[in-house]
Amino acid sequence: MQQVKEQMICITECVAKRFQSLDEHGELQREAILKGLREQIGTVQWKLDAIEGYVDTCLAEVKEKREQKQKAGELKEEGCSRAPLAFHSCMWRQFWNGCPADLRVDSPKCNKLRERVANGDTRFFGKHFLHKYYPSPRDEE
Repeated sequence: MQQVKEQMICITECVAKRFQSLDEHGELQREAILKGLREQIGTVQWKLDAIEGYVDTCLAEVKEKREQKQKAGELKEEGCSRAPLAFHSCMWRQFWNGCPADLRVDSPKCNKLRERVANGDTRFFGKHFLHKYYPSPRDEE
């Protein structure tokens, strides 16, 4: 699993560089991120109204976590940058929590996810990716 995790981190770094969201020094680029997100959002007004605040919140969160790891001597300088994946996870939480109540899907699964995210539990994040690309042998039965 550790190898798969490292591959996902490297893939995310590669994608971020491809879209100029991450520069050659490993720094996330606010304006490139905003441009890309605005293109993806289209005309969804609540997202357009919130996007800058979400991006600024997540850039600050990623920077703070990096500084904490650096102070604790836990920052890995080798390997791929974890910043794009950490940023993506933060943005996912921001959009999930920021969705207006009248647009939320009221299903047991969505309500459970909303509860878990509100409690800070995002361990489930990305599991759909793993199941899609690394299926379990049980899925073949």
